[in-house]
Amino acid sequence: MHDDRKTLGRYGKGSLELQGDIVVLHVKGAAYERGYQHGHLLRDRIDRTASRGLTGAAAVCALAIGGTLEDGFERLRRGREEAAGYVPPEFREELRGMADALAAAGSPLDFDDLLLWNTMYDSWCFFAHPDPSDPAATYPREPYTIGCSSFSAWGTRRATGASSSARTWTTSTCRASSRGAS
Repeated sequence: MHDDRKTLGRYGKGSLELQGDIVVLHVKGAAYERGYQHGHLLRDRIDRTASRGLTGAAAVCALAIGGTLEDGFERLRRGREEAAGYVPPEFREELRGMADALAAAGSPLDFDDLLLWNTMYDSWCFFAHPDPSDPAATYPREPYTIGCSSFSAWGTRRATGASSSARTWTTSTCRASSRGAS
């Protein structure tokens, strides 16, 4: 069997590898340590994607509410503040580690930006809906090129009792249509 894995980088207990045409990040350790590994190994991609993505998300919000780009950013920030209390402490520490690694590499992104990035889909749903008084209304959605999925397990769902999570980002083009704010 041919193994087509190629190591792209290592930091601490973490590594970044190419498996065929898929980039896979491996991180190990405490939450902050995992975040630092993640931020260090993917700093350029995170910086580029989150910076551009946040501006794009704010533009979508602005368009949805008929406002300016700054109005869109304000909706995203409002969503971040509403969601912040629901982000588990372990995930906050992971984001802090990531933010510190990015800062060490000279990125302008900080913890609040990364929290905003990780809560933006929720913000779109709750704070960018064109008419929150009619959540059942149908609004057309345009094609998009980035999507994600994630999972987590904790407590009795894990033999060790420790939490585990995974996230993916894809760049396949999709066409979506939804009802209401979802």
